[in-house]
Amino acid sequence: MLATFFEQSNSALARGDGLAAIEPLRQALTLVPVGQPGRGALEHNFLQALKLACTRLLAAGKTAEAITLAEEALIQAQPTAPADGPPLRPRAEALRDLSQAFLHARQIPLAVRLQRAAIAVYPCPTFQIDLTNLLALSREPAVLADFCDTLQPADLAPHLFIACLPKSGSSFLRNALLQVTGFRDTYLFYAGAPNEHDLYLPTLLEFATVPTVTQQHARASEANVHLLQGFGMRPVVLVRNLFDALVSLDDFYHSGASFSTFFFPDYLRLSPEERLDLIVDHVAPWYLQFYASWVRVEQERRLPLLWLTYEEMIADKPGTLRRLLEFWHLPLDEARLAAALSQVEGDRKATRFNQGVTGRGELRLSVAQRERIVRLTRSFPLTSFARLGIPGPAQ
Repeated sequence: MLATFFEQSNSALARGDGLAAIEPLRQALTLVPVGQPGRGALEHNFLQALKLACTRLLAAGKTAEAITLAEEALIQAQPTAPADGPPLRPRAEALRDLSQAFLHARQIPLAVRLQRAAIAVYPCPTFQIDLTNLLALSREPAVLADFCDTLQPADLAPHLFIACLPKSGSSFLRNALLQVTGFRDTYLFYAGAPNEHDLYLPTLLEFATVPTVTQQHARASEANVHLLQGFGMRPVVLVRNLFDALVSLDDFYHSGASFSTFFFPDYLRLSPEERLDLIVDHVAPWYLQFYASWVRVEQERRLPLLWLTYEEMIADKPGTLRRLLEFWHLPLDEARLAAALSQVEGDRKATRFNQGVTGRGELRLSVAQRERIVRLTRSFPLTSFARLGIPGPAQ
């Protein structure tokens, strides 16, 4: 009997008829228990048959029938790590192909489930790209299991994540939090310098159970949002008056930090006005993208986040730390907080303060330069930039 089912299913698969192969494979699976020789090959062939059948049904407009078979594929997808059959990656690829087929049929929630099943069977990095795109399309939040099958949410340590504009006082804030909490100072990106400070999954996994403080110039890209969701991180978004921040950045670059930018060595050969022109034209757009991306995350309620401005922080440093500890559900020790501020404020080199003066942007940037920055905000008509010192409603 088993040999007959094998022959019928293999013949159907050879001619690309997944529908005809499904029933004999179902029958064969009932005769070969999990862990027995031949089971792995049957499971592999069954998923291939379901993939072929669903693709044909969707092309014929028979979506309901295809969905029924896809649900069966999800049940069958549980990996058994067979020693005798094909490796797990082809099974995962079959599920991934099914996910793509249902994506094209606009069955987005089912496509997400199938892609997650593919990752659970075999966590290939390219499958993660597909899941990122699907979650972005569906706006469904990521979960820890999307990135790791050995951790539970309860295993995760607190991770204090500061998404910050450059020259917004983030080094001061990070150092103060390190002193207050005793957590580990950890960057969660792959590399710094001119690279984007996007979250890097291997580092997140390495320190998932270690309490950390992280300061990164990270926009709210889809991948960053998903990793923050999956690892239960609540970002604080630190910003500053845009004109002041850009002028402070020029000071920082001119003092030697331009070596870590794409503008080096040309930056050092420019006049002060030319340097500011470069920053307005090439850096200010990134600042605006950073800000608009986090505004959108807040508007769509995709993450719990807290806004903080440089001006608020400098005006009330103890109050700022209390507010952040409350946001992160961490205990407050007033004596430790005072000691932390005293130590950090005494080390201006570590905090990277240049002058820390508000209003310098209005003085150093020309009227034309400030007007160019304001014009850039018109590309974001639904976003108010008042927190960045550009008042009024959305442009």
